[in-house]
Amino acid sequence: MAVEISYPSLKLLCFYSLENFSNTYILGPRDGGNAIVIDPGVFHAPILKSLEKWHWEIKHILITRQAQAHIRGLNTILKIFPADIYAKSKSVHGIKCHELHPNYPLHLDNLNIGVIHFPELSHDSVMFWIYRMLFSGDVLYAGSVGQNFNDSSLERIINALQHRLLDQAEDLTIYPGEGPPTTLKAEREFNRWLKGQPPARPARFFL
Repeated sequence: MAVEISYPSLKLLCFYSLENFSNTYILGPRDGGNAIVIDPGVFHAPILKSLEKWHWEIKHILITRQAQAHIRGLNTILKIFPADIYAKSKSVHGIKCHELHPNYPLHLDNLNIGVIHFPELSHDSVMFWIYRMLFSGDVLYAGSVGQNFNDSSLERIINALQHRLLDQAEDLTIYPGEGPPTTLKAEREFNRWLKGQPPARPARFFL
C-alpha cells in the first residue's frame, strides 16, 4: 500500500508492509532525480513502479534503527542501486555504511537533514528531520512512544522526548516507523505518554 504526499519541491511516498507491520518512505524531487529511502523494510514491485513513474534513482538510504522490520529490503535495493547507507553504526548486518554522529546534519543532494540520536531507546536509534518532516523510527508513534522492557528506560524515553521535541513548531509532521503519520500538535494534545498520563498497559508495537 502506498500513499503520496506532496511538498513544494519534493514528493514523499509512504509504503506500508503487512509482512513487517512497518513503514518505508521514499523522498525525491518532483521533477525526477536522486531519491532517498528511509527504513527499507520492504522493496517490492510497487516501489519499483513508483520509482519509474517519478523518474527516480535511489542514491541514499537512511536507517533509523537496525531492527529487521526497517532493513529487510536493504539487500534487494543494493542489487539494483549503488546507494550510500547512513546509520548510527559503521555497518548494518555486515554491510558497510556511513556512520552518523549526533547533532551533525547530513547534506545530501541539496537537502539538509537533521540527525537526532536517541540512545534512550537503543544505541543505534536516530530520527531524521527534513524540512517540517520528522522521521521518528521506533522512538515516537501516533499516540504512543517507543519502549524497552523496563520502566526506567521508558521513563528516560518520555523525558527525552519532552525535552528535545515538544518545544518545536506544532506544524511538524511526524512519520513513524510503524502506524499512521501524526503531527507534533496532535501528540502534544492527545499522547498520554508525553502528557505524563500513560495508560495502564502500553500499546505494543512490533520492533
